[in-house]
Amino acid sequence: MEELRKEPDFEKLFIEEVKTELKKELASLKEQEIQISKTLSEKYGDGTINLETGKFTKVSAPSA
Repeated sequence: MEELRKEPDFEKLFIEEVKTELKKELASLKEQEIQISKTLSEKYGDGTINLETGKFTKVSAPSA
């Protein structure tokens, strides 16, 4: 009976560890996204990319 109680606790700890690792990976990917965005903006200027076609559309600066 004691063994049956330990298994759910182990699974819960394992799930928490996986969640923690996934959160770290997500934060890393978000940081990479920011860095890539900055690099592309510096190289090509501000704009948008159509993810389906890969087409870049430059955004014009508003006139003052």
